[in-house]
Amino acid sequence: MSQVIAFKNNIVPGEADPMIVEELERLLDDAKRGDLRALGFCTVYADSKGTGWAGMAGTSDQLGMAMSMLSHRYTAQVLEGEQC
Repeated sequence: MSQVIAFKNNIVPGEADPMIVEELERLLDDAKRGDLRALGFCTVYADSKGTGWAGMAGTSDQLGMAMSMLSHRYTAQVLEGEQC
């Protein structure tokens, strides 16, 4: 019988990542309160990737700017050699 062991705070394949769950729950709470007005997302599954967005009327400019900011932050992080 084989056993999979996670090293360096990695998640064992097939188990939930607590950081992702916590962030999604926080965003869900914000959405239920009506505070979250728009959302853009990227997903990575074991065998695929995806993107999407949803938002209330009048949020497209703000959402587009937020996505541009995310792209810049991600690129800067990669160039600094940090891993996500």
